Amino acid sequence: MERIYGIKNGGNKLSRLSNGQSATQEELANKLGIDINTYRRSKKILELIPELQTMVDEKQITTSVASRILARLSPTDQKNLILTYGKDEIVANSFAIYNDSVVK
Repeated sequence: MERIYGIKNGGNKLSRLSNGQSATQEELANKLGIDINTYRRSKKILELIPELQTMVDEKQITTSVASRILARLSPTDQKNLILTYGKDEIVANSFAIYNDSVVK
């Protein structure tokens, strides 16, 4: 969507829409009817591998865990996480993972 609206790096940097108007991530979020934090979390979730995106869609893991922790991992590390621990273990421990990351 940012590509369509000409937004390159978000933040307060302005880009130009095809009609000449300026656009930011915040303006796009407003256009979508969501707050900027929801917009940014959603963008982070799109960086997850499909298996983890599905787990978010099915509410097996929260958007907070997905966007603040799992999306920071490379796709290879995300895949290795699933292969090493399995989806059930990730789901069972996602609350503890989130709490640990908030405390640090």
